[in-house]
Amino acid sequence: MRFIHTSDFHLSKNLRLPDYVKSLNQIKDFAITNKVEFVIVAGDIYDKHTPDNEARVVFKQWLYDLMKSNIFIFILLGTHDEANVAHALQDINIYGFKNIVLMDKVDIYNVDWNGCKVSILAVPHVSKGKVSNPQQYIIEKIQELKGKMTEDRFNIFTGHFTTAGAMNSSGYSLDKFDEVVVPKELLKDEIFNYVALGHIHKEQIVCEHPPVLYAGGIERKDFGER
Repeated sequence: MRFIHTSDFHLSKNLRLPDYVKSLNQIKDFAITNKVEFVIVAGDIYDKHTPDNEARVVFKQWLYDLMKSNIFIFILLGTHDEANVAHALQDINIYGFKNIVLMDKVDIYNVDWNGCKVSILAVPHVSKGKVSNPQQYIIEKIQELKGKMTEDRFNIFTGHFTTAGAMNSSGYSLDKFDEVVVPKELLKDEIFNYVALGHIHKEQIVCEHPPVLYAGGIERKDFGER
């Protein structure tokens, strides 16, 4: 089974959009050439929850090209995509694409595709405005839902949050910042074959068994990132 884990596109006409397009094309071309079964995008497709038309066109073209090559796409709602009413990715649900799943709720998403039986426990961005204690809510939901996963499927966890000990793109630990921090021990569960994280723009391996990784951003947003 071959798949790609990516995240944090932050598409915007105000953020060197042509450079981001080149990076997206590299991901797309690699996926098509290597005939991957699916792609996971772990949040923050856009840089704001009201994306400009230029950013929307870029992302929709990228999705279309992957779909034409019979590649499944899992999309997680990120911090910058989320809004109180209609979030930035709401329209994807309206179209009813057969090979795209928008993961905008904390839940398990089961997909059988090209002979692959995949279950994804997804935790999109959880805002402090929607639940009183996001950290406690996330921990309790993970504990509840991972008990419902079975070993006869390829089980993936994906989340858009900070894990304890993770470093940001400037080299600082985020434990001391005003972040919702999820204990990495919660993700080090044998039921997961892979853990695909987003939100932190620095690519890094949090744990090797099972693989717990941040994909990092596809481009640097500013000079503070390296």
